[in-house]
Amino acid sequence: VICYDLRFGELFVPLHAQRAELLLVPAQWPIARAGQWRALVIGRAVEAQAFVLACNRCGSASIGRRGETLEYPGNSLVVGPNGDVLAEGSAAGGWTTAEIDPAEARELRRRVPVEKDRSA
Repeated sequence: VICYDLRFGELFVPLHAQRAELLLVPAQWPIARAGQWRALVIGRAVEAQAFVLACNRCGSASIGRRGETLEYPGNSLVVGPNGDVLAEGSAAGGWTTAEIDPAEARELRRRVPVEKDRSA
């Protein structure tokens, strides 16, 4: 799933069904939508019951024919399957790290089997 696709929760349903434990989301969401970026990354982790590593662009760039400059906040995230933010990057860029245990996703799915309700 890349960038704008983050807005479409239905794209995460088959990933959950395939038991994906780590989802990667490269993106370039501008600063004007930084709050939406954070909320959607966390929401998708909860929906998919998976870790989400979401890398967002930082800095600025001229876009389009008009040369409009957009600012990008960075704020890359590592989110656990229960929605906890495990690590968050800054606008300055650089490295963001977190330890993850795929067994956490499996255990959450065992305790909260949402796929049973989805297909009911």
